[in-house]
Amino acid sequence: MTSSEYLIVLKIEVDPKLEREKLESQRSVLEMELRKEQSKLENKNFTERAPATVVNEVKARIEDRERRITELAEQIARLID
Repeated sequence: MTSSEYLIVLKIEVDPKLEREKLESQRSVLEMELRKEQSKLENKNFTERAPATVVNEVKARIEDRERRITELAEQIARLID
């Protein structure tokens, strides 16, 4: 650090119970969205009639939801009550 640089330490207290509730709520919403997207792909009429780009977008959204659900589950697991 040069003489004109400063280091600021910020300590934020997080209530584990409230944080867990928030993360679980977010995970619940993502799981609902995931089921909705998966049901589209399970619908034969949708997959046969929709353009390939639309089907690929749904698949990408499914992958994104699954990744985010996994990340939230990991964050929840790291919380200490």
